[in-house]
Amino acid sequence: MSESAPNRPSPRILFFSPYAAWRYHTALEATWGHALRIAGADVRFVLCNALSGACDVYRANLNPRTETSCLECQAKCAMQFADLAMPYEWLGGWLDPDDRHRAEQWASGLECDELLSATWRGLAVGSFAHASICTQWRTESPDLGNPEVDRTVRAFLAGTATIAAATARLLDDLEPDTIVLLNGRFFAHWTAIELARQRGIRIVTHERGLRADTVRFAEGARLHELASMRSLWEVWGSVPLNGMEFKHATSILEERRLGKNFSRLSFSPPEEDPGEVRARLGLDERPLVAVFNSSDDETAAFPERRRGAFPEPRDFLPAVLDLAQRRPDLQFVIRLHPNIAKERVGTNQGALAHGLEIERNAPENLLVLHPNDPTSSYTVADLARVAMVYASTIGLEIAASGTPVLCMAQATYSHTAVATPVDSLASLEAALDAALAEDPDGETARRRARTALRWVYRYFQHFAIPFDLVHEEPGDSASLTYSHLAALAPGRHATLDAIRDYLFWRPSEANRAAPLGPLPAPTEGELARGPEQEDLALSRWLSRRSAAALRGRGPAPRVA
Repeated sequence: MSESAPNRPSPRILFFSPYAAWRYHTALEATWGHALRIAGADVRFVLCNALSGACDVYRANLNPRTETSCLECQAKCAMQFADLAMPYEWLGGWLDPDDRHRAEQWASGLECDELLSATWRGLAVGSFAHASICTQWRTESPDLGNPEVDRTVRAFLAGTATIAAATARLLDDLEPDTIVLLNGRFFAHWTAIELARQRGIRIVTHERGLRADTVRFAEGARLHELASMRSLWEVWGSVPLNGMEFKHATSILEERRLGKNFSRLSFSPPEEDPGEVRARLGLDERPLVAVFNSSDDETAAFPERRRGAFPEPRDFLPAVLDLAQRRPDLQFVIRLHPNIAKERVGTNQGALAHGLEIERNAPENLLVLHPNDPTSSYTVADLARVAMVYASTIGLEIAASGTPVLCMAQATYSHTAVATPVDSLASLEAALDAALAEDPDGETARRRARTALRWVYRYFQHFAIPFDLVHEEPGDSASLTYSHLAALAPGRHATLDAIRDYLFWRPSEANRAAPLGPLPAPTEGELARGPEQEDLALSRWLSRRSAAALRGRGPAPRVA
């Protein structure tokens, strides 16, 4: 990645948009593109025109591809860009006549055991396509012995090679200073990122933010990578929150407990009365361990996020089952991740079957809540003395109440030490016993809650930048809240000004309000800030949270 801003008077900014059929992301990009053009940038949009026989717009487990899918997608993209008044070009314009045929021949000749590690012209296209292949069926382990799966995987590999050929020529032809693209997770975007890196082109990825009508960005990385989160904590983790910041952090948590202000999908029903949940689930006075797994297909292509006790996520719940069978002094509730079976993204059949198998073998002290069970995950957490998570965000939210959390892999908060990392199966039970022996109202719990709330504030500030010019609508649609391009001119919208400056690669006075680009360092006043306001607010917060939690916690267990 280049480390200095371009010298050109008009920076060249390329929006690489192969999934332009997705209205919300396309409306965001078009809005930014118009703002950049108004300010003098050379902006180009490039879309996919049937370059792959498989993609993420059409998914086998959700909306299977037909013979006319690519034509329908191109028509939809053309209509959307006409509606958004944004010119565009097709990526196929950079293909040589034989590129696609050569790629298809190459993919068809691969052995089955070569598919996911395949390389083409020195590019690890099997790795580039891995996340999309898993998303296609919502599985972490595609069944390559299934002829349909085999055919589609080869289509992804041929498509990745074809798009790589076209994108390499595109980048060499346009020589953009910056390439802007969606998150970087999908095969075409992954390919473009790797080719841009080879050429020293600045990379900016974006995605919907962590709250409704917000956005987030990453520079030089995919948004799923953890490095930027670690850097954020290194800079800001030691700075106490003032009263307003603390109130903002707790309001975020309270909204999430009520199922409000989520960016796209709420993963838990709203919180309930703890007594009613205790009675409905048949819980007794034994200490409760709440267990939360993750959607294993979402991390299949990101081995960094699986480091820990269970590099294979499906080994986690059998370990919990074994623990429950050996510990009748405790009771366990496993909440299967709601995203395992969501109508909008399809069902991860393998993960669901795995959870149901755990349920069939469960002893009397282990209860499994299905993904669509109406019980609130937050209320289950309130009843628990300890929580165990694979890497779910709810671990951070639970820690913010002071409750001990054991984390099995790399979460978005692992660098903060709010959760106890479990590095091996052998250490799991000892970590659980240590957490059970902890004083729920002691200094360790208080320190955990303080740290968690600092990270909640910084995490949501940095990865939930308010942006109200595009509103996401149900059904993967979106609406513009502006009617004329004049509304996008400099000085008309503070956050848009910050985004424009960020994509232009120049400092912005709005950077601290909309944190983009290099992390702003704390001011002298922030570095000198004492913990008094934070201490007072923390005491009030923990008092409110413990009122619910104490109703569910049994007596402290005896630990040998």
